[in-house]
Amino acid sequence: MKNSVFRRWIFVTFLMSTLMVVSGCAGSGQAGGPASGGKTGQGTEEAALGNTGSETAAIASMDYLILVNKNHPIPDGWENVIDGVSITNSLGDEILVERTAYAAYLKLHDQLAREGIMVDISSAWRSEADQQALADTAAEGKTAVSSEEYVAEPGQSEHQTGLALDLYLNIDGKDVVEKKDLEKYPEIWEEIHDQLPEFGFILRFPEGSEGVTGHPYEPWHIRYVGEKAAAEITQQEITLEEYLGVDDL
Repeated sequence: MKNSVFRRWIFVTFLMSTLMVVSGCAGSGQAGGPASGGKTGQGTEEAALGNTGSETAAIASMDYLILVNKNHPIPDGWENVIDGVSITNSLGDEILVERTAYAAYLKLHDQLAREGIMVDISSAWRSEADQQALADTAAEGKTAVSSEEYVAEPGQSEHQTGLALDLYLNIDGKDVVEKKDLEKYPEIWEEIHDQLPEFGFILRFPEGSEGVTGHPYEPWHIRYVGEKAAAEITQQEITLEEYLGVDDL
C-alpha cells in the first residue's frame, strides 16, 4: 500500500514538473519571438525617414499617387510610413529616397548611362524643417534657383514625400548642378524624359502646364508614380493633377 502511494506521489510530482517546464518555454517564446524575428534597426543605407508613434495611424501605407501642392498639403504622419534609403551622390551629399522610387531610379540611371547620359540625384526627401530653410533662403535671394517660384512652402512640396527627385547632369566628366546651367541642355533632358515612363517616373512640371501644377517648367524634377500611371500620364500628355481629376489651383 505504501509503495502504491509513493508511486502515485512520484507520478504527480513528475507531471507537475513537466507542466511547469512546458509553461515556462511557452512564456519565453511569446516574450522573445517577435523581437528576435523582426528587425531591430536599419543599417546606414536603410533608414526610416520619420519616427514611429501615434501619427502613423493617420497614414496606413505608401500612396505612390499622392498629390502634394499648395492646395493639397502632405498628410500628417507621412514621414512615418516612408521606407527610405540613404545614398551619397557624386558631390558627397547624403540623399534620402523612398525605397521603391530609388530602385526604379537605379534602372533609369543604368539605361541612360548605356546611352551616354550620366545623371545623379541632387535632392530627394526633405524634412519640413529643410523645406522651410530652403524657402527662407529663396525668399532672401540667397539660393541658386532661378526664381522663388521653384521653392514650395513647407508642407506643399513633393520632396517631403520622398518620391520626387531632382536630377543633375555630368557632362564630359564635369558635374552640372546649377539650375541655370542645367537649362542649357534641352536635348539631353528630352532624351531623359522619353525614358521616364518605362521606369515609373513622370516629368512632374511639364512646360506649358504652369496653370495646372502651379510650378514653372522644371526639366530636372521627376516624380515616381508607378509604371502604369506613368505610362498613362505620359501617353495622354497630362499632369498628375489632371490624371487624378484635380483642378483647384
